[in-house]
Amino acid sequence: MPNFRMGRLRACPYFLEAVPRPAMVAAIRVHAAAEPTDGPIVTTHRHQGRAFVLVTDAKRSTTAIKLA
Repeated sequence: MPNFRMGRLRACPYFLEAVPRPAMVAAIRVHAAAEPTDGPIVTTHRHQGRAFVLVTDAKRSTTAIKLA
């Protein structure tokens, strides 16, 4: 169960080509378990040496998934 509302999930096309779905789902689970803050929530992840970040905006309306 998430610790906060993540809003709409958005991933850039390059991310979807570079990182397989199971790695993305694992990162979303870790991100959802992060401690909520008053501002944006940012977590950094890696898959086979490629770094990527999940960012939930402060309003909790959108979570973006981007290559770092």
